[in-house]
Amino acid sequence: MNGTLLVVEADCIEDVFAFVSQDPYVCADLFDRVEVRPWEWTLGNPEQRM
Repeated sequence: MNGTLLVVEADCIEDVFAFVSQDPYVCADLFDRVEVRPWEWTLGNPEQRM
């Protein structure tokens, strides 16, 4: 396996870090690195349809 993608909806980035810190793979130190970055859903977002 070369990676995992999680899409998490949260009120703030700190909530995402708290969530990720409880991931079993993170807790077992199985990842070389973990990246958390904001992402704006644009294409196909039902909340942005008119």
